[in-house]
Amino acid sequence: MFPVGITTDYGLPMTGQSLADMKENGIDYIELSLNRTYDMDFSQIVQLVKEAGIGIWSAHLPYRPVDQVDISLESPTLRQNIVTHFTELIQQVSDLGVDKFVLHPSTPLPEGCDREERKKCSMDTMDKLAEVACRCGAVIAVEDMTLRCLGNSAEELTELMGG
Repeated sequence: MFPVGITTDYGLPMTGQSLADMKENGIDYIELSLNRTYDMDFSQIVQLVKEAGIGIWSAHLPYRPVDQVDISLESPTLRQNIVTHFTELIQQVSDLGVDKFVLHPSTPLPEGCDREERKKCSMDTMDKLAEVACRCGAVIAVEDMTLRCLGNSAEELTELMGG
């Protein structure tokens, strides 16, 4: 049987009891959402998770608010701000043993935007983040997306990842 996991996004309580309950109900892994705020630091979360006997499969890099985390934005300044923020998160969380970081290649694209230009911007940002992850002993996992986003087909995902 495959291991079962759950994301910590959407308000999942991060307490020793809630994690023990998850383990008792067959949850083997969590995906640590870096999209939400917690009332403790990441090292405390990792400790609670380990104490419950659950592994951290991956960490999901932020995808909200969309105007602050879309790696396909055409503004080099905004993308550099995103790279700086995501770099801090990757470094902080990889130091705690997390080695996979899930990333959205874009948010829903506005009607009429230059999709090819947004692909180039996304690829440039992903390259930078992949280098950061590699230096931290981790990898970037690019999530497939809905129709209005980049990465909405296997072909486009392959293209975005340089294949």
